[in-house]
Amino acid sequence: MFAYSEPNADLKTRMFKRIYVYLGSLKLVFKVGLRDFLGLDGDFMKGPYPGHVFTVVGLDSTNGIYPLAYAITEAETTSSWSWFQECLGEDLELSSKSNFTFISDRQKIMKLQLRGKEHKDHVCQCETTTIVSHFDRFMEDFKKFNSKVYDWLMGIPPIHWARAHMSESRSNKKEIFGRKFSTQKLIDARGKPIITCLEYCNISIIIRFILHAWA
Repeated sequence: MFAYSEPNADLKTRMFKRIYVYLGSLKLVFKVGLRDFLGLDGDFMKGPYPGHVFTVVGLDSTNGIYPLAYAITEAETTSSWSWFQECLGEDLELSSKSNFTFISDRQKIMKLQLRGKEHKDHVCQCETTTIVSHFDRFMEDFKKFNSKVYDWLMGIPPIHWARAHMSESRSNKKEIFGRKFSTQKLIDARGKPIITCLEYCNISIIIRFILHAWA
């Protein structure tokens, strides 16, 4: 657990800023059965409690969702996401030579660029095909349809989103996350006060593992 607050203890207006939680037992189990694929998600706090809840999950040995860590931050910014991932990187002992794949929920960003069914159909063709030559042909069709959005999409390396450019193992894992990637139990805590939110997250994780052990 790591909390980040106003460093000047003499200020009368010191306020909670961020907290990151990765339970030791989760860390030990994950390292034993290390899977190099992680999913990131986040959502805003509700009601009078501003901020964002960030979560990261992995895959267990049966391709089930395995919760790893979560955080509450002041807002969803580049700074807060970088801080969250730096904390995670230290816990997982990641380095420049690590081979982890991260998948995030980007449809909110995509929706700003891809409006209408035709846009979505073009992207779906490009994203789901497993043959590079088909991908190239579909992208050329997309370019003729909307060159501006095509240029925006090409700014994202295809290895990060197109199955034709992924290794077989990464493509299969992406499909698993597409079906199962959900941190709803943790996100449900976002309408509660900070302390209650943290307790809710801890209890939800504990209950999940108890039920899994008895399944």
